[in-house]
Parts: sequence; C-alpha cells; structure tokens
Amino acid sequence: MNFIFLFLASFWWHAVYIGVIEIVPREHSDNLEMRIKLFTDDLEEAIRDETGQGILIRDQEALNQFKDLIRVYIENHLSVAINGEPTDFVLLKIEPENDTTWSYFLIDKPGSIQSVTINSDLLLHVFPDQTNVIHLELQDDVKLTRLFGSKTEAEIVFE
Repeated sequence: MNFIFLFLASFWWHAVYIGVIEIVPREHSDNLEMRIKLFTDDLEEAIRDETGQGILIRDQEALNQFKDLIRVYIENHLSVAINGEPTDFVLLKIEPENDTTWSYFLIDKPGSIQSVTINSDLLLHVFPDQTNVIHLELQDDVKLTRLFGSKTEAEIVFE
C-alpha cells in the first residue's frame, strides 16, 4: 500500500524554484541593505552551469571559499537602479541557513528615492520555472512583486 501511495504521490510532486530579493533600510545607516535568499543546491547548480566549476556549499567555511564565485554570479545576474541611475552593491557577507544561502549587499542610498528598478535573471538559465520575489521597504512603505520567466525587470515607484 505504501508503494502505491508513493508512486501516485510522485505525480503530484514537483520542485519549487523560488528566491527572495529584499531591499530594506540598513540599521544605523543612511544606506540600503539588499538580502538575497536562494536554495543552496540551486545556487550551486547555477554556478556550475555558468562556470563549469563544481562547488559544494554546506557550511560557512565552504561559503567563505566560494564567496567570490557567488558574488560574481549575483553581480552578473542582478542589477539595481535607483531613480533611473544604475547603482553598485558591495558584498557584506554570505551565510547558510538550513537549505538556503543568504547573501547580503550594501547599496548607497541617494537622498530621496522615487523609483527602484530591479533586473534579475538569477537561476533562470538553469531553472526556467524560477520565481524571484522582490520585497522592497522604504519609509514605512512596503512593495512586493515577482520576476519569473521572461519578466526579469520590475520598476517600483514610491510617491
């Protein structure tokens, strides 16, 4: 009976490919912090696909070893513009959390923000069903959107 259940359940089971990109005010600073959360095995596969280099991220020591590969991968697949101007982001740290990897970046914040444009195709070259949820928080205003498939850019406007 268990075999039949497992066999039937396998037809309903499918992988979920989702990532989170948060941009929030950085505590005790005038800058912004961008936090990116991706499933670790998906990130490993995407870097392997792009560079041909196999990596295995299972702990903080491995993350430290591969942080430059992770940083470059993210920089190649994610851009942020504030008020129409491209902005650089600087890696602060990378941390494992269960089966995910968090990457933290610092973004210089201009005086006031009218719009933020995010262009991201993170993991899409490996997982066409990937969805990246965008969470943007500025001045008590929270905006959410998602990027998936051919929709790789979102402009979020603040009034």
